[in-house]
Amino acid sequence: MKKHMKVLCASVVAAGLIIGGAVMTMAADMKTITTTGQGVVTVEPDVCYMNLFARTRGKTAQEAKSENDRKVDAVVKALKAKGLKDEDIISDSMSLYPTYNYEKGYEEITGYEAYQNMNVTVKTLDTVGDFVDAAVGAGANINGLSYSVLEKEAAYIEALGSAVKNANIKADGIAKAMGITVKGPVSVVEGATYNGFVSYKSLEAEEAAMDAGNGMASRSYLSYDNIEISATVTIVYEY
Repeated sequence: MKKHMKVLCASVVAAGLIIGGAVMTMAADMKTITTTGQGVVTVEPDVCYMNLFARTRGKTAQEAKSENDRKVDAVVKALKAKGLKDEDIISDSMSLYPTYNYEKGYEEITGYEAYQNMNVTVKTLDTVGDFVDAAVGAGANINGLSYSVLEKEAAYIEALGSAVKNANIKADGIAKAMGITVKGPVSVVEGATYNGFVSYKSLEAEEAAMDAGNGMASRSYLSYDNIEISATVTIVYEY
């Protein structure tokens, strides 16, 4: 029985080698054209991500944290009063650390500073300015704004289709110049293309606070650019 199994296994391996060799021979004999296609789709952003933070100082750690909690609560209430929901406002980091004075020749703790970061999602772009005003008016600082698209996959698939068409056009052009006819694709490889899906607009927090005056922030930074989503494919064609 064991001898029979060894013979059977050897036969299967031999058959696999024969088939594999035949496939490799076919691939080696195949005449091919390889082209790389690129596709770009331009989309208008439909969501804005606001990065806010509250920073406070106090003589003690508890004083700094309590004041920071109060400021964050005021900012959240102001944003929710404008229509945002709890899931649109995420506090993802908080830090509390001492501040020092070195003028006396040694390290002297002068107080404490508390910092709370908040990420806010706004899906109605024509109201971004209102939310900025509300946040700044409530005591928040703004690190910056980033604009993106919610349906990223659909936009990328469209760009991928354009890349395939571009590769086809290139292959047809090469074939025409060589006086040959393309039979069809034998392999397609999606390229490793990075898409950030983001249009950044920075905003200096201190400048915004100065511009706020009566609570209204300058809106000169609220314009945004369309986003280019790209895709790449490499296609091998037989002729």
